[in-house]
Amino acid sequence: MHTGRVSALELDQEKLRSEMELTRTFRFTEAYQEFVSGKLSKDVMLWTPGGVSGDGIIAHYDQSLEPRITEYGERLPYLMQTVEENFATEHIRFARLAVLSEMVHIPHRDYVEFAGAASQATPAHRLHLPIITNPSCLFSEDNTVYRMKVGEVWFLDASREHGSAALSAETRIHLIVDFTDEAGDTGLVRGAGEEPVSIPQSHLVHREPLSDEERAGLYSLASIVDRDNLKDVLGIIAKKHYRRDGGDGFFWNTVDALVERIPDRELAKHVAGLREYFLLDRTE
Repeated sequence: MHTGRVSALELDQEKLRSEMELTRTFRFTEAYQEFVSGKLSKDVMLWTPGGVSGDGIIAHYDQSLEPRITEYGERLPYLMQTVEENFATEHIRFARLAVLSEMVHIPHRDYVEFAGAASQATPAHRLHLPIITNPSCLFSEDNTVYRMKVGEVWFLDASREHGSAALSAETRIHLIVDFTDEAGDTGLVRGAGEEPVSIPQSHLVHREPLSDEERAGLYSLASIVDRDNLKDVLGIIAKKHYRRDGGDGFFWNTVDALVERIPDRELAKHVAGLREYFLLDRTE
């Protein structure tokens, strides 16, 4: 199944606001910070193998255990009711709330850590349900940039290069649900209807082409990048992707161009290895 909107739910906004306020007392994790440039990115697990909250890194959970609602999920009865009424819960492996603001993700692929051990018990399909969002919250897949709206259910093809950004101080909260491959990529959303899964034209973000001057400016970052500011430099490139159309492969092609220009060759070697980690292999 390709990335796109699957359906839209009628959500009780008053109940959601009340439950989102309650999450202020939850213990959030800051998993996957290597993917983040910027300020806030945190998660709380609502449904996991064994029902343990854990550290939020899906490869660290015992995949042999039966998935269950965690202590935090139990404290959000309306949200869990929404999940149970609309999603194929028998195939859920993980569900979490992701809270973001003033940050950008480095473009990456997910589930690569399971490539050598994929089974019917490992996560393979991902759905997003935006709960709180704003126009500065953007998503990308390859060279396509788009927005999701509150209450929409989206399938996200996490096996493809993708990322997201929250480019303001306003908070973005999404429910993210990972399913096993047991059911294939159909039947994960109850009553989804016959609407084709696609990114609506109305949700696409138009970007002007990246100018030669802007591209040269990005390449010039090679003269100041070091291990202390590397994530900031990667964040600058990633943010530019959401504002300008740099062409297919823009982010990692720009990183490759930096590698050629970085004076510190040990640092250049480290940066060159990032592509494999983010896109191909994250086995521990």
